[in-house]
Amino acid sequence: MAQTVPGPEVDPNRNTPLTLEHARERLRFLLAGGERNAWEIGDLLNKVEISGLVWTAGYRTTKSWVEYNVPAAKDKVSSLYRYAVVAAQYAKADVDKWGTGKLYCLMIHDGETRRFAHRGDPAEREIQLVQADGSIAVKKFRDCTCRELRLSQRRKTTLRESEPGPGDQREEQDCLQSIPPAPDQSMEFLKAQVANVARRSRKLLWPFTRA
Repeated sequence: MAQTVPGPEVDPNRNTPLTLEHARERLRFLLAGGERNAWEIGDLLNKVEISGLVWTAGYRTTKSWVEYNVPAAKDKVSSLYRYAVVAAQYAKADVDKWGTGKLYCLMIHDGETRRFAHRGDPAEREIQLVQADGSIAVKKFRDCTCRELRLSQRRKTTLRESEPGPGDQREEQDCLQSIPPAPDQSMEFLKAQVANVARRSRKLLWPFTRA
């Protein structure tokens, strides 16, 4: 007897092996519902990523599989990224309560302020918000706006980048005394840029970019 494939509106339970066929149809179904299905979309994409099915099928990334098999998702890459990142850390009830936008702002803020990842309803969490003058204001997450979280994150990043490292002054003196050859200078600049990008994205690794 042929195995019955559940309809796209049905999320397979833990005892049902995930297939790319069902994942594709369910993703199409969920995308039609838009933001209200944000957690389900993110959870599904995370399951596809973890399963490794896309590489078995010959795709380099989950993102490439999505774009090839679900054309409607091509213009929603940033939203899919946000859904997946939030769904990996927060439960559906948390997303329904606070929305993916505000929770994502909190995750970015946590990443930039080097906070450890928190799970569970963040309502009562005390958030240290960096003010325009560099001072700190403490507010419960429930009372914060996404705009406040974004501004605090940007200010924290600006303050950290403006602080000279212990070896910065010595490096400046060395540069004044001896200018390195052009190839080495170019390489050091490239290393600095790569390090800067890695630092900014350390807490926000997108599971859809795995090669």
